[in-house]
Amino acid sequence: MAVKRGEGRPLVALDELLARERADLEPAHALTANRIYERRWALTLLDQVFARLGEEYRKAGNAVLFDQLKQLLTGEPEERSQAETATAHPRLGP
Repeated sequence: MAVKRGEGRPLVALDELLARERADLEPAHALTANRIYERRWALTLLDQVFARLGEEYRKAGNAVLFDQLKQLLTGEPEERSQAETATAHPRLGP
């Protein structure tokens, strides 16, 4: 009969089992729902700003410049440094 009821595995204390259940219900990160909402709102706003600004640069014939500046602002892997970007576009340089 013992084989049917756990096959000789050690018993788990009820307190330990309840503690495990509570741990499963804890959030995986420390952000509150409000912080998550604010972060998503801010990221959505930034996406919209970049889209509008990108369109303005494209209409002015500066799509390459916009892409390079966006890369510097967003922390994307840089192909060029800030100095190289400024040198390539005289209006940005000193």
